[in-house]
Amino acid sequence: MRQQGNKKILTIKEYAKDHGINRSTVYKQIKAGKLDTETIDDVLHVVEILSTSTMGDAKEVLISKLEEEVQSLKSQNEDLRKTKGLLLEELSHVRQDAEESRRRSDILIAQLQEYVTRPWWRRVTGRKQLPAPMKTASSNEHESK
Repeated sequence: MRQQGNKKILTIKEYAKDHGINRSTVYKQIKAGKLDTETIDDVLHVVEILSTSTMGDAKEVLISKLEEEVQSLKSQNEDLRKTKGLLLEELSHVRQDAEESRRRSDILIAQLQEYVTRPWWRRVTGRKQLPAPMKTASSNEHESK
């Protein structure tokens, strides 16, 4: 569909669809002289003259469609913001868990190094044994689940 000023130019198929009629009916109306036509690039088109009120109605419809689209996009944007917030919160928890795991592994490595560097006779006699792993906030959470 093309629009030039107050003229709406449609192909036969578009005109039939817009008016809910068969294409053969459109051709009959053209033959009877009831419809104005124009040939563009060797294709027959129906030309409708739009009255100013029709043009105004078309603008109103277009404006309402655009407003609906804007509302839909605003809604989608808000949903995406909520999802972003949830994802950032989840990422924060993952980072905290990773940091906690790093701290625990550093402590265990230090304890193991201390244990390994002790004289063999202290390890055998058990005077200073390897301490039990530390309990952390995230390991307590996992145990409670």
